[in-house]
Amino acid sequence: MNKEFSAVAVLALSTIVISGCGAGNGTDKAASDKSGSDQKADKTVTLIAYDSFPTKDIQPAFEKKTGYKLKVVDGGDGAELTNKLVMSKGAPVADVALGMDNNVALTAADKGVFEKADVKLPEGVDQYQVKGQEALVPFDRSQYCLNYDEKWFKDKGKQAPTSFEDLTKPEYKNLVVVEDPRKSTPGMGLLTATIADQGENAFADYWKKLKDNGVEVTGGWTDAFAKFSTSDGGTKPVMAGYASSPAYPTGKDEAGKDVFNMKNMDSTCYAAVEYMSALKGAKNTEGAKVLMDYLLSKDAQELVSKVNYMYPVNSQAQLPKDLAEHGAEVKDALNIDPKKVADNRTAWLKTWADAMGM
Repeated sequence: MNKEFSAVAVLALSTIVISGCGAGNGTDKAASDKSGSDQKADKTVTLIAYDSFPTKDIQPAFEKKTGYKLKVVDGGDGAELTNKLVMSKGAPVADVALGMDNNVALTAADKGVFEKADVKLPEGVDQYQVKGQEALVPFDRSQYCLNYDEKWFKDKGKQAPTSFEDLTKPEYKNLVVVEDPRKSTPGMGLLTATIADQGENAFADYWKKLKDNGVEVTGGWTDAFAKFSTSDGGTKPVMAGYASSPAYPTGKDEAGKDVFNMKNMDSTCYAAVEYMSALKGAKNTEGAKVLMDYLLSKDAQELVSKVNYMYPVNSQAQLPKDLAEHGAEVKDALNIDPKKVADNRTAWLKTWADAMGM
């Protein structure tokens, strides 16, 4: 959901030239050494992933299950990851990339960054694939939503907002914090949600209204959450986040039990699927397949759901209790065809920036 990953791996191969008398035995030994080295290298698979990938949880489980070693390269936010993949085309820093959602994945796919791998999809996973983009393997799901602090509104005796239009009203002035869509995945999710809700010709005017009503724009989710009213010192009771955010306890009651004051504005939620793919030119294509097969397994899907509060694509995986009870998916979430987003993303971001004066 909104956690962060790291580790950079650079692999290098060297060429050994043997010459002189008695080269037969030396050559045989060199060939044997090189073969052993290659076999060892082939048992290491490198993943570049968004910064919330649960490396410390997935790595030991994957290595125990498969016998492979896993190295993880920090790709940053989903949008930053996509840019890195495009910039490193032809010389990938990993075997597998993970964390590109339906708002950015086709940007890299259209540049020829990905390569189809022979991954066996569990039943039902194909419904989350992008048509014509078989190289993109669904990994998990989410929804971008506007969240609000239920307790804050009750304590103030105010009605909580329920729609995008509500946030342009005077009673909600200076109460909303969101993320910059040029830098943030949930920020881009909110932008596309407003486009789906307001229409391509009207979303800029909507954002102008939000600006006039005091919306605050931060660089990312962490900065926005620091300003959210459930955080110490936070003053904004509405923020752009995730449908799963309400599953995180916001405090304790007098009996010491967890309380869940964060709620979703259901009508603002936008459907998201996060993808993974083998990278074209990867050194370990077989290892890439093994890793992706593992990440689609029931065990791995439940582990990611538990740690990151994401929704599995494998229907056999179960949600953790708090997520199922407090952060379940919203029905009939907004959506835009990923191809349309890819074709218009740059123009939409410019339109948004112009509307916001940024």
